[in-house]
Amino acid sequence: MYTDFRIAVIGDFLVDEWWRAESMKICPEAPVPDLINPVLVMRSAGGAGNVVRNLLSLGAQVDCYGIFGRDDAGYALWNELQSEGANWRVDPVDGFETHRKIRYVSDGQMVFRVSRDRCRAVSEVVRVNIDDYDAFIVSDYNKGAMTPETINTVMRGAQEKPVFVDPKFDNLEYYAGAKLIKFNKAEALAAMKNGEYSIAALQRKLTTENRQLRTNIVVTLGHVGMEVIDAEGEIYDIPGREVGVADVTGAGDTAIAVLTLEFLRTKNLVESAFLANYACSLVVQKRMTAVVTPEELEAARDE
Repeated sequence: MYTDFRIAVIGDFLVDEWWRAESMKICPEAPVPDLINPVLVMRSAGGAGNVVRNLLSLGAQVDCYGIFGRDDAGYALWNELQSEGANWRVDPVDGFETHRKIRYVSDGQMVFRVSRDRCRAVSEVVRVNIDDYDAFIVSDYNKGAMTPETINTVMRGAQEKPVFVDPKFDNLEYYAGAKLIKFNKAEALAAMKNGEYSIAALQRKLTTENRQLRTNIVVTLGHVGMEVIDAEGEIYDIPGREVGVADVTGAGDTAIAVLTLEFLRTKNLVESAFLANYACSLVVQKRMTAVVTPEELEAARDE
């Protein structure tokens, strides 16, 4: 479907883990869960790695730029993406613990999550040949990879090539000139600071305080759909799809992957958002970190 496109993915690569317990009780020492004999049932590339998985599933060629360690999680991350067809353009880092999101599950429900996060910028690994790529995706999970220096390096280096960004608001002003910025409602609410979200308030937020981003903006709203603000300030509502939700892990990664590829193919922001919205409604029906397939997207076009 998108086999002609080559994408560089830069950002926070991590590993998603799921551990399943035989049973659960309340700990006698404190009112917290006591999980009995948890075992690792799945380990999958997450964060920027899940963006890569979605791109690969849809046929794109992908190069990975991010930090990971010489540990079990790091080698699992490397091997998974390499085996699925990605090219790593960096080597593992000595003494660095690979980011992990560790989820503990009992009776089909997640009980709690443990995050193993270590900050390390990727400035030294984002010196890429821009002519090699049709676009760049920045997956900024605010884990330390995308410092202002790194972001500036990417934005300057990309020149006329489009940059698609899934950022946190902490770094938003540095992405001026990106082709598209995507974030979710929780991130938009955080930016509003007063807890009141509206598309008009978001526009004001993004166009004040010298944040003239000159970009297209997509806000994902879960079952409600998406809101789109194009570079001229026009607003479009993308209706949601009512589906049974099994797991929302990684849906935002699917969104930025499909937005990027479909926009490269059609140059149509609204059509790309419609397809990305449909793709998200598919992956949330799947357990754990999931990807969308070409066959599923083709079915969406036929609806």
